Amino acid sequence: SEWCFFSSSVLVEKLSIFNMNGERVLEHPTAAVQGYFDISNLSAGTYTICVLTSKGTSYKKLIKL
Repeated sequence: SEWCFFSSSVLVEKLSIFNMNGERVLEHPTAAVQGYFDISNLSAGTYTICVLTSKGTSYKKLIKL
């Protein structure tokens, strides 16, 4: 398995991962300030992670080799 770690200063409610075509390929509901999610089903490539928190939404880039 391949895992991706996240850490935040505020509560993360949900992580969604989108491919470069804008299609959601993974959604991980959570209620934590840090944790792991499994990315072993994703192909190598570049993805956008949408991080939904109690203070709003932010976007991060994920590159899987």
